[in-house]
Parts: sequence; C-alpha cells; structure tokens
Amino acid sequence: MKEILATEQGRGATVIFSTHVLSDVEEMCERVALIADAKMLLFGDLAEIRQSRGANAVMVEAQSHSDGLPGAQRHADRGGHVEYRLSDELTP
Repeated sequence: MKEILATEQGRGATVIFSTHVLSDVEEMCERVALIADAKMLLFGDLAEIRQSRGANAVMVEAQSHSDGLPGAQRHADRGGHVEYRLSDELTP
C-alpha cells in the first residue's frame, strides 16, 4: 500500500485514506484531516497541528468521562469525544 501511495503522490494525485496508525500518517502524509462524527475537527500538516493543538493532547471516546484524571485537564467536549490536555510529564 505504501508503494501505491508513494507512486500516486509522485504523480501529483490527491490520495485520501483512513487510519488510526499515527506512524503511517507521519510517514506517508503531507496533510492530515481529523474527522469525527462526520465533522472535520482539524486540517493541516502535522507540524501545524502539533504547534496549534499541542503534542500533549488526546481525544477519547467513552461512555462516561472523568474530570479527575491525574495529570490531565479536560479541555473540550466534541459530541461524545472529550479532549484532554496532558501535563508535560505525560505523553499520549
């Protein structure tokens, strides 16, 4: 699959694919769109997204959400998903 994407990128084609594997995104993508519940939440290159959103943020989906997670601050609710900002000593 990576070879096919690289060939198409070399031709100048726009390729859209879906994955939850961030290492594949980092390796193969120039720009990223984060879509949840049919809404685009983020769009840009990874450096822009990390700079604007911080590398220490996670979005989770759960039946119930806690405000008492050590080292995490509840930042935003997005239709069943909650974004938490992590303290510097924690990593996603």
